Amino acid sequence: MEPQDVTRRSYRLVVDTLRGGGIRFVTLEGGTIAVAKASRAAPPASALLPQIPGHAG
Repeated sequence: MEPQDVTRRSYRLVVDTLRGGGIRFVTLEGGTIAVAKASRAAPPASALLPQIPGHAG
């Protein structure tokens, strides 16, 4: 297993866990990622990953 595979899986697990707990990630102008408490459940991290710079889905 390549280190990148472990990193990608860990990243997805962390993001999915946070999103499941009501945390929302928003990409702002310039590529900055903001974190906020969501008012309802969000889609899984796999829906967000292609939008995060430097993280290929």
